[in-house]
Amino acid sequence: MQTTFRYTHIDHSDALEEHATSKLASVAHLIPAYERDGEARAEVEFERTTEHHKSGDIFKVRVRLHLPVATLEADAVGDDIYATVDRARDTLHGNVQRFKEQDVARRHAEE
Repeated sequence: MQTTFRYTHIDHSDALEEHATSKLASVAHLIPAYERDGEARAEVEFERTTEHHKSGDIFKVRVRLHLPVATLEADAVGDDIYATVDRARDTLHGNVQRFKEQDVARRHAEE
């Protein structure tokens, strides 16, 4: 799966990209047909928000998974960027599973 990264108000980090790539690999196995054809691509955006908060940084991670038939998204917000990536991956994983179930149900209804 081709993955692109975008940073907003945060410095580029190879370690963060490596972490996100390894987490997205567990989602890629759910979409083998698109992955095999090279049609799946992911966009990951890391952002340090400037919302009003008492102390520490707040991070937002947004993942968009582009498939030929749909675009699935997942967002997560937290104070630890790596844990936020994990939560975004968990949300995306659930979205992909629901999408697959709906797609299978739709195909069965068409038969």
